[in-house]
Amino acid sequence: MGTSFCTSANSFKEIIIMNTKNGIFFAQDVLKNPIILEWEEIGGHTECLSEKIKSVSGILVPAYTKTEVDFAQKKPELVASDFMLTSLASMITQDLSVVDWKQFESKTKDILEKFFATMDWAKHSNVQDTNIFVTAIDQKTGDRLGVIQFLISPDFGPNNIKTALYGVLPFAQNRKLEDLLMSSIFKLRPDVKRIFLHIRSTNEDAILNYKDWGFTEIAGGLPQWPDFEYVVEHSNRLQKTAEGLVVQK
Repeated sequence: MGTSFCTSANSFKEIIIMNTKNGIFFAQDVLKNPIILEWEEIGGHTECLSEKIKSVSGILVPAYTKTEVDFAQKKPELVASDFMLTSLASMITQDLSVVDWKQFESKTKDILEKFFATMDWAKHSNVQDTNIFVTAIDQKTGDRLGVIQFLISPDFGPNNIKTALYGVLPFAQNRKLEDLLMSSIFKLRPDVKRIFLHIRSTNEDAILNYKDWGFTEIAGGLPQWPDFEYVVEHSNRLQKTAEGLVVQK
């Protein structure tokens, strides 16, 4: 653990001194199980970005598959016009009870696996962008359970950060790992003033989480992808969670 895809591993203390780009926090989930939060900072226009996203696709694919199938079941009329699911529109019938949802799920998983494996993320990034990935790891088993990608760009303005990719494995979604992952940015960048993101309109559990943390919906999103923001002047919930993260000595 602590090994970077593009830099050598160092202790957190060495990272501060040498200005390298990876480290570790220690935390606990809601069940008091020990959790490691392993972070890595990667530039935007670099091959390391695509390599990193491929490496965490084993988390993202199951998490996103669950969300996308749920969207199709709740908003079947939007599948044909959806960027990710449009090729599966022929599987949706007026009588949803006869749709083969197992096959739909399998094909959605295939689409996502191909997307994360073949997407040239560096090509679509700004050379001035900074990406911070934080991965939640079960300390007892070594299993990677969740990941979040924070995107910092001059396009967003100072101290504004976008949550890009973000997912927790379905079986681990009752352990409050989402809270640890989202709050970790305040340990890494305590000067953050605003976090914003897009989310599936049908992802009701996640939206409830965001609202509980202090996120509010803002204008400008798409009907199926509303926008939310967290402003530190209005909430300190995530900052308080971040205070419980312990830096590796």
